[in-house]
Amino acid sequence: MTKHFLEMTTEEREYQLDCANTFLKWTRENIKDVTKSFFKIGFRLYEARAYKYYEALGYPDIETLAEEEFGFKRSSTYGFMQVYERVCIKNGHNTMDERYIGYDYSKLLELCKVKLAVHDILHYIKPTDSVRDIHQYVKFWNKYTNKHSTTPKITLQEWKTLQEWKTKQEQTPVLPPVSDNKQIEGQLSITDTIPDGPQPDTNVNVAPTAEQSAETVQTFGLPTCAEPEQTETVAKPKISNPTYNFHSRDGVRAFLKDYKNWQPYFGFIGSFFKDMFFYSLKNGVNIYACGIDTLWGNGESLETKIDEIIYFINDDKRKSKKITKEQFERYCAEHKDEL
Repeated sequence: MTKHFLEMTTEEREYQLDCANTFLKWTRENIKDVTKSFFKIGFRLYEARAYKYYEALGYPDIETLAEEEFGFKRSSTYGFMQVYERVCIKNGHNTMDERYIGYDYSKLLELCKVKLAVHDILHYIKPTDSVRDIHQYVKFWNKYTNKHSTTPKITLQEWKTLQEWKTKQEQTPVLPPVSDNKQIEGQLSITDTIPDGPQPDTNVNVAPTAEQSAETVQTFGLPTCAEPEQTETVAKPKISNPTYNFHSRDGVRAFLKDYKNWQPYFGFIGSFFKDMFFYSLKNGVNIYACGIDTLWGNGESLETKIDEIIYFINDDKRKSKKITKEQFERYCAEHKDEL
């Protein structure tokens, strides 16, 4: 674990400061052409955070350093590092995975939102696909993989064509069939004329008899002054999803306590957990709340079970890791602008 800058020896501080100044120098060079150097910028920010160069330069954290020295907003700082971590061959190495060569920064930022089978999606998209199309396809990919536990077998362009066809079908009005004016069996001829003889007056009011109570008689299709029966079903108001405050410790604790109102997850119920819920944060990270039964004691006391909730977080899109409530509070404090 890297020591705090003030805890280092004089020689260590001099070396750390030299590395930090070198980081500033090369990052400023890379910023001159962000379009081509976004991967190197992400690598240098990642390294500066890992080795705490910001302490040697007198800053409390990497985002403050990046804003003061390079003019980066918090979201840009973490965006560069997020893209680097996704496309590097290994964390800490300044080499991009060749599978991602050809994608620009905006497209890679969208690919960072893929939650499952993060590299498999590259078989179904191309660097020439637009950012908008990749964004929509990633949403479809995440929904499909989460539901089916496997990847879709349709390329982005095939999926796009299918969506356009569905949209066109929904927008095309369905016209009633054209009548061929054929006479239905038992129906009067459509050429029949009105009979010549006098016709009964259908508007005559008939007085009710003793057996018949007075009531308004209405010919079908005509309006009535009577109140209509309440036959329509009143639509129930939609229950909105709960909103959470990730900018305060109390808000984060309330969020963790309210896990039963997250989305249910059925992947491991019965095998490892008695119930399981998950919540997708705005930055694409998932957090899982898993209920378990714990046996304690020995001998006959093993019959006693204790309910416990443990949490997992999927922050690198590869595998989930157990996280404590305190660790998640610190995570929210560091990433509150992304949540």
